[in-house]
Amino acid sequence: MARIERADSSVPVPVERAQLQTTVQRTPFIDPSRFPFSKASAEAFKVVGGVLEELDKRSKKAQDSLSINAAGESRDLAKLEMKQFMLNNPDPDTWAEGLSKIKAGHRKRTANLRFSKEALANEQVEQKAFDDELGIGVQIQAAAQQIENDIAVSGKNRISVIGRGADAVTIARQTELYQEALERKYTKEVAAIHMEKNLGEAEKQRISVLVERKDFKGARELATATKAFIPSERVAQLAFIRQEEERLLNNAKRQKFKFDVGIRQDFTEKVRQNDLNLDDVREKYPNAETNKNQQKEVLFWQSIITNRQKEAPAKSTGKGLGVVNKTLLEVSLGIKDTKSAYNDILKARYIDKIITDTTFNWAEKRLNSPYPEPLAVMIDNILTQKAEAIKSAENSLFYTKREKKRVGDKVEEINMQLFRWIDKTIETDPSHIFTPQEINNMSAQIGVTMFKFDTDFNVAPKTKEEFYRNVGDLKSADTEEALRYYNRWKGKKWQ
Repeated sequence: MARIERADSSVPVPVERAQLQTTVQRTPFIDPSRFPFSKASAEAFKVVGGVLEELDKRSKKAQDSLSINAAGESRDLAKLEMKQFMLNNPDPDTWAEGLSKIKAGHRKRTANLRFSKEALANEQVEQKAFDDELGIGVQIQAAAQQIENDIAVSGKNRISVIGRGADAVTIARQTELYQEALERKYTKEVAAIHMEKNLGEAEKQRISVLVERKDFKGARELATATKAFIPSERVAQLAFIRQEEERLLNNAKRQKFKFDVGIRQDFTEKVRQNDLNLDDVREKYPNAETNKNQQKEVLFWQSIITNRQKEAPAKSTGKGLGVVNKTLLEVSLGIKDTKSAYNDILKARYIDKIITDTTFNWAEKRLNSPYPEPLAVMIDNILTQKAEAIKSAENSLFYTKREKKRVGDKVEEINMQLFRWIDKTIETDPSHIFTPQEINNMSAQIGVTMFKFDTDFNVAPKTKEEFYRNVGDLKSADTEEALRYYNRWKGKKWQ
């Protein structure tokens, strides 16, 4: 339908009656005069009016209900927000500010809610109750939290002062503060239980501090006396204390061992160069006058210095070789430490003069590079069996002391040559795997050659060829013996 523009004019427009009548007839409005109200019609309109009024009432109640629910949900949310805020911020001094922000958020969420007059009055009552409940609840929680904080801090400080070993006055004062804090929340009986538990934790910390301070005796005494442990825990704690004490002792021994061995290596080289003096020794052991161990060290090296000028023997004695063989094997077996072994070979060389420089140098080298334990065990077993067999033979043949000494010395020479053969084999092939049979065979072969020297080689060679052949045989087993044989017969006039 085309839009009809409205025309505004102050000039009267003449309209004929017939035209007006036609317009009225065409207008789609009901003529009230043609429908007079009856009583029934009036009653019908009355019913409709009542329905509309009821609908209006129900609509308002529905709106009140929605607003009441929304306000209630907002209050519940505010409670949750406050609870979370307190969890995130354990300091009660910050809670008042947090509560104000949460209340402001609640007011903002409920500002546009519509209530009827009656519902608004009820909502105001509900809101006041909520404000009072939340405010008082926060105050109660704040007080409770302050008490909890006081208990936690006082208990922690009590553990700390007992743990670090503070003086009795400080411990007593802190114990009093902790007990007062507990009794603000608990009965005396319950507070006593917490006091004992806290003391147990403090004593555990004290034990740890004593162990750190290396007061193992004090740690053991407290671990034994405290009520903080159940039996299995006490056993474990005492075992830990013992383990830490042993570890410390072992570390101290290792450090001292490295120090002592280092000194021996340094001093031994100076002895070789005839350059060691007593001032050098005293510099390394400055507390010798008061420390017995250092005094022993000074006396030992003083003896070395005094006797070093004496010439070494031309040939290592059987006794000297026995000392070296036994000492080096014990080091490889873990029976003797390097420091003691150094003392043995130094004494054998420079004090007792029973080993040559060659033997001493070889022994020192072997001392700093002992055999692997499995190889050492194998060698020890073989030498032990051989010694038992020789002893049995000596008894059955009624050897004299002199004969026994001669055999014993020769056995030590054989053992020394066996060790040198093992060394040479290792140098040639570091991955070589020795067997008992191989070592036994070589020991027997060396023995045959060595004993032959005492028989055939003590007899003057008849020809030059025999002389050099014997020298070669001896050299393969013992360089010193070969040299001795060579020097003995080299001036002989051959047939």
